[in-house]
Amino acid sequence: MQQPRGLADAPRPRVDRRLRAHIAWLRADARRKSQRRRLLAQFPKDATGAEIGSWKGDFAAQLLRHTRPRALYLIDPWEHREETTYEQAMFGGQGSDGATETQAVYDSVLDRFSAEIAQGRVLVRRSRSVEAAATFADGELDWAYIDGDHTYEAVKADLEAYYRALRPGGLLAGDDYGVPGWWEDGVTRAVDEFAGSGRTSGPTIIGTQFLFTKM
Repeated sequence: MQQPRGLADAPRPRVDRRLRAHIAWLRADARRKSQRRRLLAQFPKDATGAEIGSWKGDFAAQLLRHTRPRALYLIDPWEHREETTYEQAMFGGQGSDGATETQAVYDSVLDRFSAEIAQGRVLVRRSRSVEAAATFADGELDWAYIDGDHTYEAVKADLEAYYRALRPGGLLAGDDYGVPGWWEDGVTRAVDEFAGSGRTSGPTIIGTQFLFTKM
């Protein structure tokens, strides 16, 4: 007598390719969030910090929640870049509405953190990162998190600029270490090169996060 087909023998539904890609993205995003939580556990509380590359403010919200800073600077030019180098960047490409969309992102950040801005806990600096760094005195920051322009030259410049603004013992951290991306591994190359300068301890690598301590 023929046995009824079990569940294991049932035909498998065809999973849409886009769904598989979305599931993979969700898993990668979950790993990244976990890595960032481990990183932020090492940040001091009630400190003065800067996030370079705030975009929509998603990670800024985590910085506020997990580190409870005395002051948090959100640094981003919120500008659309049409150069070929940035064609695949979230702020790049040849789209005719790029500038309008970027302005909308900036406005949404002001609205999202309006209460903290009014309290003086969040200070928004719409500026390119190196220009913003020049406004800080030596040793003014307790930590800086670099997640802006990922090209090699830009990351190298950010590491140098915000190293100066850190106090001794301050933390210099960032995202996308080991991720090749459209930036042609610029983050990894710049971080590895900076590590050889002998001015910091580290880097400590937590997944795609890196962390230096200024000596």
